[in-house]
Amino acid sequence: MRKVSLKGPSTYFDKSILTDINLSHNNLETIEYNNITVVRHLDVSYNKLVKLGVNNADNLRSFDASHNQFNTMLLNHSELLENLNISYNQLSKFYVPANAPLKTLDIRGNFFTLATMPDYLALGRG
Repeated sequence: MRKVSLKGPSTYFDKSILTDINLSHNNLETIEYNNITVVRHLDVSYNKLVKLGVNNADNLRSFDASHNQFNTMLLNHSELLENLNISYNQLSKFYVPANAPLKTLDIRGNFFTLATMPDYLALGRG
């Protein structure tokens, strides 16, 4: 198993000062971390990830999870998200907060249908 850990010795000493993380092109299967609340730009593209908990990504502005093996992507607390690339996964479901100021969204190469697309998406707002 190919993995990387961004965890510190305990939850009190996690590496929470990282704001820009690029883990792309590493064939990673697992990324471990305590929290990513201060991360603004996260690139995990071109790996073999199936799951990545990004529910506490309050400051996330740009997220590239393209070319992985995700089937669901829930970005519940990403109200600041502007750029999202989740192309070429196995996605049939994703969620981005309706008030997120999305400027770019790339969902090519997934398993979406008209019924599974969020109806609130309106790119170019604001």
